[in-house]
Amino acid sequence: MLCLARRIPYGHAALMGGQHVKQQCLAPPSSRMRLAIWGAGPIGRACARTLAPHVGEIAFAARPSLPSALPARSGDELPVWADAHVVALPLTAENRGRFNATFLAGARARRPLLICVGRLGTLDVDACLRALVEGRLGGLALDPVEPTDLPLWPHSDPPGPLNLLATPHIGAQRHDVRAVLDAWAATTAAEVLIPEGNVPR
Repeated sequence: MLCLARRIPYGHAALMGGQHVKQQCLAPPSSRMRLAIWGAGPIGRACARTLAPHVGEIAFAARPSLPSALPARSGDELPVWADAHVVALPLTAENRGRFNATFLAGARARRPLLICVGRLGTLDVDACLRALVEGRLGGLALDPVEPTDLPLWPHSDPPGPLNLLATPHIGAQRHDVRAVLDAWAATTAAEVLIPEGNVPR
């Protein structure tokens, strides 16, 4: 989000294309931004804790299960309220393609940043990329890109430069995190596969 707010991907892409776009990278400070977080699971709450010092105000998309201690606004209100949206939703039937042309039309006046840290299927990716190209989104970050999601631009080379950050699902790609996950997988497998009281050879 901070990279998009400072238009770093756009500036980098322009430089790689031989353009110096310092003036076009002028942007308001993130400290004045309103941030909407869609999804209040562990990832959504972690995003709120991490980004709270850097933004002006945070609101979660209201749901009946949302803890009352978390600031909330209705999902209908958030597109016209927020300057940035973090999507941390599970890929359920209700959420599939939720961030689509209708959402983008509602958010258009704010030209928000859109950051997907959940499942890519919660976005209509083609609609979001078109909105970015047409200036209806201020920036787009897609972390959960899997090999099956490629190419992001099915019919042509990507237009550019764009304030676009796409990464190959690297949320857990740290040595310390991988070590914890590997230990958990080994322990869980051992508990399932080795009868209680038996010592493996």
